[in-house]
Amino acid sequence: MNTLLEMPSTESNLRDGISNFSCARDPELEDFLREKAVLFERIAKCRTYLLLDAEALGSRMDIVGFFSIALHSLALPKSLSMQKIRMMDGYSAKSHNRVIASLPAYLIGQLAKNDRFASRIKGEDLLRAAIAAIAELHDAIGGRFIAIDCKPAKGLMDFYERNGFVQIGHNEEAKLEQYIFFLNHNQVQGDRIAAF
Repeated sequence: MNTLLEMPSTESNLRDGISNFSCARDPELEDFLREKAVLFERIAKCRTYLLLDAEALGSRMDIVGFFSIALHSLALPKSLSMQKIRMMDGYSAKSHNRVIASLPAYLIGQLAKNDRFASRIKGEDLLRAAIAAIAELHDAIGGRFIAIDCKPAKGLMDFYERNGFVQIGHNEEAKLEQYIFFLNHNQVQGDRIAAF
């Protein structure tokens, strides 16, 4: 007699993968994945992308890393000069005779590696995957930049700066550093990005 082995359901695999995700460096990222990612997906608040261990796919769903992307209205720091606002907007620093106070952006809301697979993926690779996903949206509908808010930790800030993000300010209320990444470097010429 032949026995047919039943594969665990995708939903069951997903729940297991999420519960086995560990990021000791920032437990808030674990909490997001466990408590909010599925809900935010259902209500279309953001999209969460899971990078999976291809070797385990069939029997389990091991999450190597993840990132979330959302649309965002980036509140511009009051300290930004008119020149920088114009550079970010691409056209003007004013709209309806008022200084532009916010701009649309793609937001990388979460970005995390699973501690169990830390040696299998670099943070840069995870960030590049997020930028590539956003680049597809950029090609379809436009948009000038990606925004991230990060904790004021030197290592984290250096990581984003090494990867082409420029700091535009500090969100005092949230106690986070604000960074942007121009999607098309032709929008801002040469060293002007670094000097931003």
